[in-house]
Amino acid sequence: MKTKLTLFTLALVTFLAGSVSAQLMRANDRTWHALRGGLYIGLNQSLHAGNVPLSPSPDNTFYTKGSGTNFIFGLVMEKGISRFIVLGLRLGFDPMSASIHENFREVGRISDSQGNLYDVYRDHNVEYSLRYFSLNGYAKLYPYGGPGFFLGGGLTTSALLKSTYSTSAIVTAPDWARGSVGKTSSGQIADINNIRYSLNVGAGYDFYFTYGFVTPELRYDIGLSNVVDAGYADTWSVNNISGLVSMTFPLP
Repeated sequence: MKTKLTLFTLALVTFLAGSVSAQLMRANDRTWHALRGGLYIGLNQSLHAGNVPLSPSPDNTFYTKGSGTNFIFGLVMEKGISRFIVLGLRLGFDPMSASIHENFREVGRISDSQGNLYDVYRDHNVEYSLRYFSLNGYAKLYPYGGPGFFLGGGLTTSALLKSTYSTSAIVTAPDWARGSVGKTSSGQIADINNIRYSLNVGAGYDFYFTYGFVTPELRYDIGLSNVVDAGYADTWSVNNISGLVSMTFPLP
């Protein structure tokens, strides 16, 4: 009797599990092919390279590179074309900053009270902040069929909202002048391009749940345009490494 009851229980559990699985697959299929909308959040590591000026002006003679981390967020919309292709749009707030600390020998020299000339070294500290409103169009390719692992890529157009900088410098040599504070400045970045273009590549994974998808993604953003339109920094560009998590739901 116990054996029959056990077999009946196993058969019932197997039937119910199959029924639940079939219902989830049908729900998954409907969710996958529906137009989906949602939110994304993430962290953005900005990599400033090229002629990044320590002081954004034509007479600047020192160039370096820097990086900064920022919080990013926005809206996302996606549509599954097939089990292997999804097209999407992201509309978001993308700040890109840089913190730079460098020690440089100045072009000029200074003299002591006896008239002896000395090379001057200064510690320079610079902060850059670029804030963009971005529109990203992309495609996601699923080699094994979605949802699941995907490779992605797209193009982004960004409109500048605000740009600021601040600089300071302290003399580190010669010893008798150590600690002297150099000229400081701050304000908006001159000659800046108001539009930024970039190419994006990345990879991620879609996790299905009852109401939609949760998608962690790692993305690399390659800047196609310079930060400023001026000869003193004509190779200054910004690339970004971003970690994103998006959540999308079928739209009514």
